[in-house]
Amino acid sequence: MISAGHTAFLKYEIENGDARRKKTALQDISRLYRQGFHLKADSRNAFEQLINGMVLAHADEKVVRWCLNALAQFGTRAGCTRYVELAMQANEGNPEIVASAVAALSKMYNGRLEDIEALKTVDPMLRVLAAMQNTDPQKLDLSRMKININTADPQVLKLALITVGLNRDVENLFDPRHANGQIVKELGQHSDDIVRQYSVWCVIENRRLSIGDLGIPFSDLERQPSNVQAKLLQLAAEQIEDRKECHDVIYRGSFVSSSGSSPGTRQGPAE
Repeated sequence: MISAGHTAFLKYEIENGDARRKKTALQDISRLYRQGFHLKADSRNAFEQLINGMVLAHADEKVVRWCLNALAQFGTRAGCTRYVELAMQANEGNPEIVASAVAALSKMYNGRLEDIEALKTVDPMLRVLAAMQNTDPQKLDLSRMKININTADPQVLKLALITVGLNRDVENLFDPRHANGQIVKELGQHSDDIVRQYSVWCVIENRRLSIGDLGIPFSDLERQPSNVQAKLLQLAAEQIEDRKECHDVIYRGSFVSSSGSSPGTRQGPAE
C-alpha cells in the first residue's frame, strides 16, 4: 500500500505543481502500481476524479499522456471510460496520446477491444500494440500481428519497442521468423532517431535481451543524436563488464552533448 504521507505528497503535486511536477507525480503513481503498490480505496477514488478532470483540461500533452497512463493503472471502467474516450477524440492527431488512451481502455475492458466503440477508427496494429502494454496477450487477437520493419510507420515501431521494453512482449512479436532481439538489433540502425533510442532502451529494460542485442556500436557514440547517446551511456554503465571499456565509453560520453532526459527513462518511454 502507498503510505498516507506519500499519497498526500503526490496529490499535492498533481493539484498544485507546474506541468513538470504534475507529470513526475503521475509517473511515480504509475511506477508504484507497476511495482505492486496500491492506493487506499478512498484515495484511489479521489485521484481518479482529479485526473479525470485534468486529462481533458490540461494543455501540456505530456501531462495528458501521463494522466492516461495513470488511469490505465487504477482507473475504473464506470468512472473513467468517458473521460478517456473524450481525451482520445480531442487528441486524435497525436498517436502517443491515442496509444495511451487505447491502453487505458483495454485495461478497463479487460482486453475486449471489440466492445469499445471508440476504438473502431483506430489503426488495428496500433490498437493491439497499445493494448499489449497492460493486457495479457492471450486476451488479444494477435493472428495478424506481423510488422515489416522496412515499411512500418515509426510510430508502430515505437509502440512495438515499448512493448518489448516493458517486458510485455511475446516472442517473435515483429515477425514469426525472427526473435525479438534480432529485430531490436536491426532497429538500432533505423533512420528515425527515436526508434534507435527505443531500441537501446529495450536492451536496458527487457529481461531477455543483453548487450549482444544492441544494434549501435559504442564506437558510434559521438555520431548519434543526444537522446540516443544518453541511452547508450546508461547501457554502458549498467552492462559493460570490462571496467576499462566501460570507463572509456563513459569518459568519451563526458565530451558529447548528451545531457538531457529522453523518452526511454526508468519511468518508461515517452516521458
